[in-house]
Amino acid sequence: MAAGIAHDVRNLLSVVDGALSLAERNLESPALISKYINGARDGIERGHKLTSQLVDFSAGHVVTARAFDANELITNLVPLLNLSVGSKARINLQLRSGIPKCRVDRAQFDVAILNLVVNARDATPPGGHVLICTDCVEGSEEARGQHVSVSVQDAGHGMSAETLEKIFVPFFTTKGTAGTGLGLAQVRAFMNSVEGHLIVTSAPGLGTSVNLLIPIN
Repeated sequence: MAAGIAHDVRNLLSVVDGALSLAERNLESPALISKYINGARDGIERGHKLTSQLVDFSAGHVVTARAFDANELITNLVPLLNLSVGSKARINLQLRSGIPKCRVDRAQFDVAILNLVVNARDATPPGGHVLICTDCVEGSEEARGQHVSVSVQDAGHGMSAETLEKIFVPFFTTKGTAGTGLGLAQVRAFMNSVEGHLIVTSAPGLGTSVNLLIPIN
């Protein structure tokens, strides 16, 4: 658990560091400086919420979920996601209007999406795109009943079948010393907490799609 929290905090600190670096490079533009400082503050605030959850957990308090519009959560998260991908990739959205609300903890949802976008960024060639989609899907053998679908897709190098079998193993990584092997493990833990389903599809040369199926409220 400590390693997982450290991984998530490191992602947020990377966003803060990137935002401040961009502010330093644009000292002649007060508007850009303000934009990047606000991005850094957003990252700090999300980190504060995350660590507060850890304190609540250690004190025996239950983290409660509320009904949220996934489209609204993602839209509000876009400035932070843009900072996380930097100049390497571009965030594209395909958000279906009118989807029902789903019950999640906002801080955990935000961190899960950030984890997936960071993974997609690392797999995407420079100048590529990371696509985030939402939809409302009917039940299936894997997920009975209506669910809100949130998917993060990249057109990167993809993964082999052998790698796919290991992606949820804590500390397994294909990034060498640059990775921790905790991102997808954390996302799966989040999905378990909301009784949702996680589907990952990938193939060498065809990119990767991670689909979160979250029960509607």
